Amino acid sequence: MKRTLLTATLMLSFVLVLGAVVWAGGCVPQSCGGFTPDCNPDLTPCYCFALAEGGGYCTGDFLCDTHQSCTTSDDCADGRPCLVDHCCGVGKCGPIECTGATEEGASEGGLSASGNMIPPQQL
Repeated sequence: MKRTLLTATLMLSFVLVLGAVVWAGGCVPQSCGGFTPDCNPDLTPCYCFALAEGGGYCTGDFLCDTHQSCTTSDDCADGRPCLVDHCCGVGKCGPIECTGATEEGASEGGLSASGNMIPPQQL
């Protein structure tokens, strides 16, 4: 009985959101000015952004200018989540998962959703 309860508890530590396994352990949505890169205990930096539909979504940072605007996740292609209440000012289709790096477009530099200024990368 104890083993079954422990297994069920561990399985509930992860949730399936929009087709991606997302760490749910303590992922309370944060907002601009208060992001910490620690929502995934196994990989950092990962941030807990607010989903347009409610709740938190632990994923990687991304550049505001390189991502499509949205009002719901249905507006986003490829199963991407619509993330809101971040430093971009409007809802943006965010990364599906956290890879530990700022997603695509980093060579251009600019403001990220977590509020970091990403310098252009030298190619």
